[in-house]
Amino acid sequence: MEPTEKSESYPVFEPNQVLSDVHLNQAFNYLDEQERLTRANLIGIGIICGLEIRLEVKSQTEAIIRLSKGCGVTSEGYLIEESEDVSMVSYREYKLPGDPDYLAFKDSSSPSTQYSLWELFPAGEPDTTQLTTSFLNDKAVLLFLELKREDLRNCSPNNCDDKGSVMTATVRRLLMRKVDLNNINNSPLVEFQKLSITLPEIPMRRINISTPEDLHNYQDVFKKYFADKTNGQTIIERLLEGVDHAYGIIKLLLPDLSSFDKEKFKSFFNFQANKNIIAIQYYYDFLRDLTSAYHELRTALLQPLTLCLPENDYFPRHLTLGALDSSQTIEWRTGYFPSPAVALPQCKLGELRFLFERLNQMAQNFNISSESKIPIKITPSLFGLKHLSGKSIPFYYKSEIREYWDATRRGEKAREILSWHDDVGSPDHVRNPLQYDLEPYNIFRVEGHVSKNVLDVTTSLGNLVKDKRLPISILYLNADAVGGFLEKHFAIEHEAGVMRGGTLVVLYGTAGPNANLILCDFALPYRIETRSPDCLCRVAIRECRYEWFDSRRHLSSLARLEYKVSRSREAYKELLARYYVVLIYRYEIQGKSIIAGTEPVPVQVKVPIAELVNGQISAIAKKLNEKFPGGLVFDHDVATNKLVIRYFNDQTFRIEWGGLQGNQIRYAYTPEGIYRWQKGTWESFNNVSKYKVECRLLNDYRPDEYTWLQKDDYYSAKYPTPVPMPTSKDLIEWENMIQKRAKTKELPIRNLLRQIRHLLDAHYNAKNPQVQVVLIGSWANGSWVPKNINEYRFPRGFFSLRKKITGKTLSDISDIDLLVNIKPGSGVKSEDISILLKSDEAIRQSGYKINIILGKKDAQGWIQM
Repeated sequence: MEPTEKSESYPVFEPNQVLSDVHLNQAFNYLDEQERLTRANLIGIGIICGLEIRLEVKSQTEAIIRLSKGCGVTSEGYLIEESEDVSMVSYREYKLPGDPDYLAFKDSSSPSTQYSLWELFPAGEPDTTQLTTSFLNDKAVLLFLELKREDLRNCSPNNCDDKGSVMTATVRRLLMRKVDLNNINNSPLVEFQKLSITLPEIPMRRINISTPEDLHNYQDVFKKYFADKTNGQTIIERLLEGVDHAYGIIKLLLPDLSSFDKEKFKSFFNFQANKNIIAIQYYYDFLRDLTSAYHELRTALLQPLTLCLPENDYFPRHLTLGALDSSQTIEWRTGYFPSPAVALPQCKLGELRFLFERLNQMAQNFNISSESKIPIKITPSLFGLKHLSGKSIPFYYKSEIREYWDATRRGEKAREILSWHDDVGSPDHVRNPLQYDLEPYNIFRVEGHVSKNVLDVTTSLGNLVKDKRLPISILYLNADAVGGFLEKHFAIEHEAGVMRGGTLVVLYGTAGPNANLILCDFALPYRIETRSPDCLCRVAIRECRYEWFDSRRHLSSLARLEYKVSRSREAYKELLARYYVVLIYRYEIQGKSIIAGTEPVPVQVKVPIAELVNGQISAIAKKLNEKFPGGLVFDHDVATNKLVIRYFNDQTFRIEWGGLQGNQIRYAYTPEGIYRWQKGTWESFNNVSKYKVECRLLNDYRPDEYTWLQKDDYYSAKYPTPVPMPTSKDLIEWENMIQKRAKTKELPIRNLLRQIRHLLDAHYNAKNPQVQVVLIGSWANGSWVPKNINEYRFPRGFFSLRKKITGKTLSDISDIDLLVNIKPGSGVKSEDISILLKSDEAIRQSGYKINIILGKKDAQGWIQM
């Protein structure tokens, strides 16, 4: 049991062999060593279970240390066990036995000097001192396997043979000062364990989208998110600090580990002021990916670390149970380091290397494609995982990230990871996941649509969702007219996709540089179905009344008597016995035919005789509407017994029809009147009062139409949030800012002003001065913005204040306002000056709008040209 050098051999006994102590001890030591190596290398080292300590203070002069039962294995493979719970109340000084020695408890600078140790005892132990809080204040508790050799040599008067010696193994409960314990716990493994538990969690705050202004200025919301500080640090700074801390921990055991490229990561979020970053949502998604990857690394670091062939000098024959300060127990406690044979894969050093290297690869491969032809794709993924592994690969990484994406799928298995990027080597269910079972997934990543034309996206994305039969809805929201949408749907979030059964809210612009482009997307956890409107709001409908070509008397005769078929209609005898038949030869609306039949085979509309008896013209109108549901609206005016036709006021129609029985003449009904085909020509009936068409415009007030108008998502009031009114502080700051700029002597338009002055002087002031001109407005008061804004430096906050106070945006360059004083009686008009300036090529091509304002220069601030 005595610690020995690793045995490379053991004795093999032969018959009649003379045995020596060397043979026997060598055999025992070999077996003992194999047993300890089995524990350390195939099970693990450290505290396996129990051995928890708790300090119970009775008073300042009485304290109890309670120790729970448990066991552990030292780094040399010795088993240390406490079979029962024990309470310790007293102590006395402890000295190490000299044989064998234990160098771990001795000062390395003075090997003969032992660190101060005190042994703990339960109640009833004599010659001990009661534990007190002051004594325990700076101490930690250890279990030490004491090995002590004792000689059995005992001479008697008749025999003095050597009886050998015995090795006694005793588990001692010891106290040690924390400062001394820190000196013996100086191995990289112990430091790794101590630092791993200090790695912080880095939760991400939610993006706050609560007002229409937030959606309209979605880029500012994201930029503010990146810049906002919590406890003095931005989310980017906190993440970098955490990654740097993790690097220092892992490097203790992996000295060749490459550091994280912090500068490259920070450069992604150095947005230029007022720069249009239409795809800014992907920077937030990237940050969220990195945070998930960091937390996956953190979780792995908090797991018991596997060790293959651990060094035996970590804690050879002792286990540290912890400091008696409850807040520091874990920091001073020996952890459990299992063998790879019994541990999960994520607990291995190779996994830590992979997870940290993945952070670097994500930063190196982050790439938002600027190509306009990238396809729109929907990729199923998992939502709700705190870790990155298991999720699909987004489109804003290069395809090379696949090898580093998932800790559980590497090498050839990486081809099984769902991704926006195509991989011809992947199986079909990975390349076309929407054609397979979707039950394992709860979110659909929608990518490739941002910055595309809204009309193109509406068609392609809608077709994709329909063709793949996906359980989601899509709603397109105008960023410039949000209205009360957020009041109804306040749970809106950006999720880089949409949950199963949810609604993808696609935000698009209608003005400025991003007009008609997809800006961003958000998600709602429920479906919003787009419903057809209840009515067509305020369409102009014209209603006309027509005399039916068969008289009421004739219809009555058909209904009550057996119809006598003429010889020419003998073939229709059975049909005419059961039906009143209308033959339609031509039916057009806006010049487009809506009937399948053409001459000489007309379309038949059959009205059962029984229905004709009860409904008369109403029965005929009903069958016409059923036959042509996409045509005119036919009805019956009972008061006048006329056929009613309703149609859109701005359209025209023509119906040519007649009866199969009775009146077999061909008639034409049009908005202009009724015509009859007679002797090869169309005869008008407009001069016959009976057949005169009566029309009216259906334009009455209808409350239901206005109710619909109020509620319809497209037409209802949007109540857009205007730019906030400037505060007194804003006004003062703006005034100070522009006053400094007003002192600028070299204006960007100085050459253009010289050209204007020269042109006016040449035409009006060469002999007798007739026109005086000075510069006023933005160029005079210092609030000017030139055409090429990138060539000039603006004061910090200039554009935000300008928008708040003047309402002008970044794209609104300043007009050139000229205050013109024309000499009375000169005959010069302001229109003449405008025409003169527009005639000059240089002035016309300058890109500036020039405004001529009549007045005297003393009326307002001005600059002499």
